[in-house]
Amino acid sequence: MEAPVLRAWRRNRSGKGVARKIRAQGMIPAVLYGSDENIPLSLQPRELLTILTSGENTIFQLVIDGELGGDRQVIVRDLQRHPLKETLLHADLYRISMDVEITVSVPIVLQGMSREVSDVGGVINQLLHEVEIQCLPSLIPHELTIEVAHLGIGEVLHVRDLPIPQGIQVLAAPDEVVASVSVRGEEVTVGAPSAAETPTAEAEVEPN
Repeated sequence: MEAPVLRAWRRNRSGKGVARKIRAQGMIPAVLYGSDENIPLSLQPRELLTILTSGENTIFQLVIDGELGGDRQVIVRDLQRHPLKETLLHADLYRISMDVEITVSVPIVLQGMSREVSDVGGVINQLLHEVEIQCLPSLIPHELTIEVAHLGIGEVLHVRDLPIPQGIQVLAAPDEVVASVSVRGEEVTVGAPSAAETPTAEAEVEPN
């Protein structure tokens, strides 16, 4: 399947004032990292969001306006959104090589609930919503789906129970809790998952 294409434009300046002007034109500021590059860009947020409907780890071709033969294979490393409007404010993009492993976070999706648990008012508490993995770009799954209908009250699902495709290394601890089953209203202790360190451009984010 051919990778989708995203257009972008180089920009020579950065900062809050420049970012405000870019957004006033219906675009957002972005930065391309990877392969010893650090390129300030501007792009159409609607085009990026359309690409990401297939998943936030979707690989796409980045075409910078006016540069011939400069197509780059890219994924999104970080998206910054307005805290109230949820509109995109800034995007960090990362250039990849298809033969070099990368580290990404993948969503965990739970499916099902046993009739026994449902009948006693049980509830599945998902404590870990994504997990960090390392693999070749072509092996990145859009999500990891696991069936939890076999779990009973008081039982726990761990990272080691996740179905991991061949060629993928999970970086989280095997005994980290993904989900537990309890009676509704019972207090659940939630552990804060660690987040991957990613480059950001906080100076350009102005959620006003």
